[in-house]
Amino acid sequence: MADLVRQLHSTLEAGSLAKLVKARKAQMETFLVVDHSASMSAHVHPNSQTRCIDALRALVTDLRQDLPCPLVAFSSSVKKLARIERIPEPYGGTNMIAAIQFCQQEGATHLIMISDGMPQNPPRTLEVAAAFPGVIDVFYVGPDDPQDAGYLFMQALAKAGHGNAQATSLRETKQLEGRIRGLIGDGK
Repeated sequence: MADLVRQLHSTLEAGSLAKLVKARKAQMETFLVVDHSASMSAHVHPNSQTRCIDALRALVTDLRQDLPCPLVAFSSSVKKLARIERIPEPYGGTNMIAAIQFCQQEGATHLIMISDGMPQNPPRTLEVAAAFPGVIDVFYVGPDDPQDAGYLFMQALAKAGHGNAQATSLRETKQLEGRIRGLIGDGK
């Protein structure tokens, strides 16, 4: 066993091991926070048979194959938030406040929030985001309209959470996956 440890030390540079530990720690403190409110049952495009929730599930499955980020799904129908493995069916309103507070209690310092828009209490949601002790990056996946209230809110949420907002589509999950990997620090 001691020979194996010496061999590992000789093949790994101390700096690369420290980088690996730092990257894994950052991944564990980054939570994927996804919307499963009723509006996520819409189709990704009027001519598509794919629902937003199904595209989101596929995206999250691909991401989590090699990234250990905890997953949290939110809606107003969730009585008690928890880390989950599978995104539930769409239901209820958009309770971002509970999601942000839960992730903070779980030790998250970076949230990657994917949503199509408006929470139940926008002013309070922005207050909670501003108090979050880290960064909230957001991906708006709602209607492709820069004047959409959900889009404008998601921009304000990112600003309050000291993060960035990106508008994208669940039709382009590979592009979205690449952007999320870039935020987590995995350029795969």
